[in-house]
Amino acid sequence: MEKYEKIKVIGKGAFGTVHLTIRNEDKKLLILKEISMEDMTADDRASTLNEVQILKVLKHPNIIQYYENFLEGNNLVIAMEYAQGGTLYDFLMSQSSPLKEENVTNLFMQIVVALHHIHTMNILHRDIKPQNILLDRKCKVCKLSDFGISKVLNTKTKAFTVVGTPCYISPELCRGMAYNQKSDIWALGCVLFELMTGKKAFEAPNISALVIKITSGQYKVSELPKIYSGQLVGQLKRLLSLDPTERPSVDEVLSEPFFVCPLIDLYLNIGAVQ
Repeated sequence: MEKYEKIKVIGKGAFGTVHLTIRNEDKKLLILKEISMEDMTADDRASTLNEVQILKVLKHPNIIQYYENFLEGNNLVIAMEYAQGGTLYDFLMSQSSPLKEENVTNLFMQIVVALHHIHTMNILHRDIKPQNILLDRKCKVCKLSDFGISKVLNTKTKAFTVVGTPCYISPELCRGMAYNQKSDIWALGCVLFELMTGKKAFEAPNISALVIKITSGQYKVSELPKIYSGQLVGQLKRLLSLDPTERPSVDEVLSEPFFVCPLIDLYLNIGAVQ
């Protein structure tokens, strides 16, 4: 740990602690995620090691950067990029009025290009939500994070394990059916709804009621502010199609004429498209 100087604890979980840290060689701020492996179940240990392996291969400006990992006693330590703006969830909760459509499409397309990079490598994220999307200091650049339950698929294979955060789980997963990248697309639609409204697309007092809402596609279109164009609302509806075959792939989202201008703007101003 001589390479790093811890500043403060910024998060705690069941198995570890997240430290804001300075890297001594260049005084760069970064995150050290210390995870105690001692009391973990085999599944939790596998999830942690899975995140490390996936972070190692994902290099993209809209994905939290991995630096290194090492063992210190019984702790696995992961050094990662620090996003000073916090989570997209916190940013949306701080807004007193709806985001402009230009801001919605800009943030949304950054998430899309990150997801495109992941899906190109046959990886499912499986837990896309505003809490797992981090922002830079100016809240202009977003970065996908938290790959603990992501899954690497062989080409054309599907996953069956029920994982993810309930409000963002796809209808096919609720029904116990197989799913592939289109389940991430459903969660992407849920995030777009939150970008537009500041509210979750699907909420209910209990899991049973939530499953009914999700499997019947009961989200409130009436809650969408009138400031948004019919084209954007139409894209949202496509992403939240109950039939996964009717949802677009990330390639199809990127090729949508409606998103061409936001994509060009993203490329020119942030360089996020690779």
